[in-house]
Amino acid sequence: MQSSYSNNSPEGQIASLINDKGMIPFDVFMDMALYGDSGYYRSSLNPFGVNGDYFTSPRVHPVFAFCLAKQLFNMWKILDSPVPFLIYEDGAGDDLLATDILRSFQIIDSKMFDATNYYIHDINLINSINPKIQNATNDLNIFHVVISNELFDAMPVKLFEVHNNTVQEVFLSLRNNTELQETLNFPSPELADFLRPLNVTSLEGYRGPVNLHVEDWVSKISEKMNSGFMITIDYGYLEDIYFSMEKSHKLIQTYYQHSDGGNLLQRIGRQDITAHVNFSHLMSVGEQNQFKTVFFDTQKNWLELLGFDQIKNIDMFNNRRIQNLLFSLVDQTGLGNFKVLIQAKNLDESELQIFNNEIHTFDYSENIEITKRHISYKLM
Repeated sequence: MQSSYSNNSPEGQIASLINDKGMIPFDVFMDMALYGDSGYYRSSLNPFGVNGDYFTSPRVHPVFAFCLAKQLFNMWKILDSPVPFLIYEDGAGDDLLATDILRSFQIIDSKMFDATNYYIHDINLINSINPKIQNATNDLNIFHVVISNELFDAMPVKLFEVHNNTVQEVFLSLRNNTELQETLNFPSPELADFLRPLNVTSLEGYRGPVNLHVEDWVSKISEKMNSGFMITIDYGYLEDIYFSMEKSHKLIQTYYQHSDGGNLLQRIGRQDITAHVNFSHLMSVGEQNQFKTVFFDTQKNWLELLGFDQIKNIDMFNNRRIQNLLFSLVDQTGLGNFKVLIQAKNLDESELQIFNNEIHTFDYSENIEITKRHISYKLM
């Protein structure tokens, strides 16, 4: 019996795979839904901004990039002002954050700007008119700083539930050979091995994701970094909260037109699927690859350490609507509750003063252009 989906649709391609190979684990489904030939991030639709399904902190206002640029200035100094200064941004989406950071560098320190080469990577090639911004290639051998903003939440994840003190993995199968449905089965050895030391079997009814791609990603970054920093900005929790009944069924979500998209099996390829990040796992894997955690806190507290409060009170931001928009970056019910994790590799602990008074001497400038890609553009 043929499935009820078009062969060219994401649903049809997933159904065809199940027909050929049998049920598939959730991470394979998520990978096809987001990154397959007809997947969400492969489509011509732009998911970012007011007219998309969600917006990220860099799209709110260039102030976010300016604060991040001040953090990068400190890191450049800690690393003895290397020339060239090589920054790598993974999961960039486009060149907006890179462009705003480089414009900020021109204000903060012209020598750092001259030294910087900024490499970006995404599933689709990104065209930038800025000669300092290039698509990263496999022959790039070293980075000084690696940035990711909402990268890990978009990686395909395993999904599991706990029933009768037993872990069961979520798979996708076909109901009556025609419609996609979830099916529970024995977990893969990799998932079982990851969960075993966490004692999750006591969490009766728990449902949550596990990202098994973290190890490979961090390992590859470590191979390309002698000494430097990783900056991870994303939403998620530490392990004690992550694996708790409070967060059961709440750690994997869909987004469609800035709202909860609901059912994971609806609008496949047309809505985002995202999983909260287990930051304890990121820290642990980092330590296994010589990365020491030097900072972990909310985005709100991180931005305030970088002088956000002083910036948002300057005269050019006296527009109430702009003020409200800037507040969204530190609003603890939204972007402000995102987490910022900074990890350092092969650096003397005594040198790791990643926040110092010098960063507060840099004044925000109107020369950091607000473009049509910023949400704040429409409020000017």
